[in-house]
Amino acid sequence: MNPYTDDRSVWFRVFVLLVVSVAAPLNQFKVPPILPFLMDAFNLSASKVGLLMSLFATTGLILALPAGFIFQKLGYRVTGLLAIGSIIVGASMGAMSKSAGMILSSRVIEGIGMSFMTVVAPIDAPTIIEPTANNPVTL
Repeated sequence: MNPYTDDRSVWFRVFVLLVVSVAAPLNQFKVPPILPFLMDAFNLSASKVGLLMSLFATTGLILALPAGFIFQKLGYRVTGLLAIGSIIVGASMGAMSKSAGMILSSRVIEGIGMSFMTVVAPIDAPTIIEPTANNPVTL
């Protein structure tokens, strides 16, 4: 079966890639609007609440190169599922957090998902479109 000719498969991949590519950055920037509430709820100082943003970004920085190697080893489907799973698990953990440690660890898990998604999305997108004379997409 040609993956380019199965319309349902192509549109499903486009939908998933689009949704996750939007959801991942939204996870990164969901914290700043609610910082005062998080400070009160978890009794955090301004310096400690800054870790909520820093841990997410630092995780992505540390995993940037290894994520590429993981992608090469596992392929885009498995790496994409790891990204989606990390984003869902991290967001769910953060939503149900009862302590500062739990919410900080959820941000690390979300950062892992974002790092993997940053590698998967740009590589997977061109594979959805069949290369033709009018559309010379090549990998």
